[in-house]
Amino acid sequence: MTFIFSIISLAVLLVVLSKFITKHLHLDKADKVLGKIHCKLGYLLVISATIHMLFSFYVFNSRPVYLYLLGILMLVCILLTAISYWCRKSLKKNWLIIHRLAALILCLLLLSHVGMYFYSVISYQRNVSSIEITEIDVGKTPDGTYIGECDVKYIYAKVNVTVSNGKITSINLLEHRNEKGAAAESIVNDVIENQKIDVDTISGATNSSKVIKKAIENALADCQKTT
Repeated sequence: MTFIFSIISLAVLLVVLSKFITKHLHLDKADKVLGKIHCKLGYLLVISATIHMLFSFYVFNSRPVYLYLLGILMLVCILLTAISYWCRKSLKKNWLIIHRLAALILCLLLLSHVGMYFYSVISYQRNVSSIEITEIDVGKTPDGTYIGECDVKYIYAKVNVTVSNGKITSINLLEHRNEKGAAAESIVNDVIENQKIDVDTISGATNSSKVIKKAIENALADCQKTT
């Protein structure tokens, strides 16, 4: 839902901002059409942007904080443009200055927001691709239950690994923040069955599979470091 409303908000915003272009390029027909729907699109933008912001908090822990700061500032600018229009009679000539200034700042924030988002995605993909699984000799691991985790921002896994008589007897997935990789959770069964960490990833959930496997490795590796 977050992605859907982000696309809606972006599309509406671009159409709303295009009114400024058609006016200054003297594209009279296009400007007239946009003028008729400009106000309604403004209301739609306020609604869609607010919904996008609310839904985005469901993945707050897996997103960089700066994306939320930029998003909040964008929403403030959107509301300011709307309020300046609603109060145009009391603001008189000043309303258009406030309206356009808020729209200009909104454009700059939008570019920053989109740019930072793609930067965070690239960084996340780089982190996932750099994950290398190292096999742990479970036979040398003392009996006990160990906790490990792996965090690449967009995906996070925390596991509870139990070892008994030199074998992995159970793996509990304590936490798994994922995009569309819930299917990867079954990989813990493959690790137990094969008694090795580097099993095949789950089709369609490769990134989550790698993160979960790394969390298992970290649990056993940290245990052996302290023994």
